[in-house]
Amino acid sequence: MAHDVFISYSVKDRKTADAICHTLEENNIRCWYAPRDIRSGTSWTAAIMNGIADSRVMILVWSSSSNASPDVTREVHHAFRKNVAVIPFRIEDIAPTKEMEYYLEAVQSLDASTLPLEDNLQRLVEHIRPYLPTDNQVSDSEEELSTAKAEAQREVEEEEARERAAEEARVRAAEEAERLDQSKRLEEQARVEREEEARQKSLEEAARLRAEDERQRDEAEARAVQIALGESQRRKKEETGELNEDQTADDIPAVEMPEQSKPSPQPVQVGPRTNQQLVSLDSDSLPSTKKFPIWLIAIPVLLLLIVGSLIYFWLQPDPQPNEPSATAAATNANLASPPVPSPSEMHQVEDPKPTPQRSPTSSPKPLSSPSPSEKNKAEDPKPTPTPKPSPTPALKPTAPIPGGVLNGKAISLPKPAYPAIAKSAHASGTVTVQVLIDENGSVVAAHATSGHSLLQAAAVQAARDAKFSPTRLSGQPVKVSGVITYHFAEP
Repeated sequence: MAHDVFISYSVKDRKTADAICHTLEENNIRCWYAPRDIRSGTSWTAAIMNGIADSRVMILVWSSSSNASPDVTREVHHAFRKNVAVIPFRIEDIAPTKEMEYYLEAVQSLDASTLPLEDNLQRLVEHIRPYLPTDNQVSDSEEELSTAKAEAQREVEEEEARERAAEEARVRAAEEAERLDQSKRLEEQARVEREEEARQKSLEEAARLRAEDERQRDEAEARAVQIALGESQRRKKEETGELNEDQTADDIPAVEMPEQSKPSPQPVQVGPRTNQQLVSLDSDSLPSTKKFPIWLIAIPVLLLLIVGSLIYFWLQPDPQPNEPSATAAATNANLASPPVPSPSEMHQVEDPKPTPQRSPTSSPKPLSSPSPSEKNKAEDPKPTPTPKPSPTPALKPTAPIPGGVLNGKAISLPKPAYPAIAKSAHASGTVTVQVLIDENGSVVAAHATSGHSLLQAAAVQAARDAKFSPTRLSGQPVKVSGVITYHFAEP
C-alpha cells in the first residue's frame, strides 16, 4: 500500500485535517487526504474511492460540518464496504445524524473536544499504531510485493511471447497467401499462353486452308485455259478441213496437259496479269455458237397467252351489280330489319329471267349502274325500333365486402363485461375485434386483433351478441366484414 491512513473531513475543518496529517507523517505514518493526493486531470470521486480502498485506517474528523456533509457520509459508507477501520476523531460534542448513527453506533470514537489538540493528536497516533503492520509484516508485505511484481513481469513476458508468436503466424499466413497468389498468377499466365498458342495454330490452319483453296482454284483456271486452247485448235482444224463435218465435240479426245505445264503442288497465285491473258484471248480461238432464230419461240408463246386469256374470260361468271357483302348485310341486319318485298318483287324473285349465254366470240357486257330509286332503297332502309335488353340479374357476391369500423352501424351493440381478473390486474385500454356479418345482420365470426389479453374474451363475446341491419348490394343482401372497438376504463 502507498499509504496507511485516509483522512475524511469537511472543508470547514481543513486546519484540523492538516494538523492530523502533519503529526501522523512525523511518526512515519503515511497519510492520504484531498486535495493534496489527487493528481490533476483525474476524477475526484474515483481518486477518493481508490484512496479509501488502499488505506488501512480512516480518520473521521467528526464535527457538525462533517456530520451534515453527504460526501463524508458516502466516504464512511465506502470504508465499511472495503473493511477499512474507521476511527472517529470527535472535535465537537454533537449527536450523529441517522445516517452516521447507522455506521458509527458500534464504533469507539476518540474525544478531542476537551484537551488541547496536540495532546489529542498524540493519543490518535497511539490508537492508529495497532492497525499498522510490524517490521516482520512489512518485510512480508515487501516480499509479497516483489513476488507480485515478478509475477506481473512474467505475465508481461508471456504476453509479449504470445504476441510475437501471433505476429509470426500472421507473417507465415501472409507469405503462404502470397505464394498461393503467385502460383495462381503463374497458372493463369500458362493458360493464357496455351490459349494464344492454340489461336496461332488455328490461324495457321486457316491460312493453310485458304492457300489450298487458292491452289485448287488456280489449277481449275489453268485447266480451263488448256481446254480453251484445245477447242481453238479444233476450230482451226475444222476450218482447214482436217476434221469431218459429222464429227461432234464428244469425239474429240480430252486435252492432256504436258508434264512441264502441270501445276506444282505449291499454291499458285494468279495475279492481274493472268486474268488479262484470259480476257485477251482471240475471239476466233474460242468456240463459236450458232445463232437460233428467236421468233420461232416467241410466236407459239404469244398464241398460248391469247388462247389462255380467252378461256379465262369464257369461264368467269357474270358479276351481280350492287350485291352487298356479307359484312354489310350482317351490319344492316343488326341495325334494322329488312323491308318486306312487294308482290311484284316476289314474282320477280320467283321467276327470274334466264341469263343469256356468252358466245365464244362476244365480249363481256359492261356492268349497268343501278337507278337512283334503287340506290335510295338500298341506302335508306326503314329503321325499326331496337328491342331493349332485359336487365341481367346481379350476381350475388361470394366474398364479404369491407365495412370498416362498424360501431356506428349496429342496431344493438351490448357493452362487454369487465372481467374481475382484469380489474385485479388493473388492465385497461382499447380492444379491436374483427367480425363477419351474414346477410341477416348477425355476427357469425369474431376474433380479437389487438388489446389486452385479459380483456379480449369479454370483447369477443360482446361482439358476437351485436346485431346489424342487413347490407344490400344491387338489391341483394351481402356479407360484410369490419371491426368493432371496445374501450375498457379502470373503474
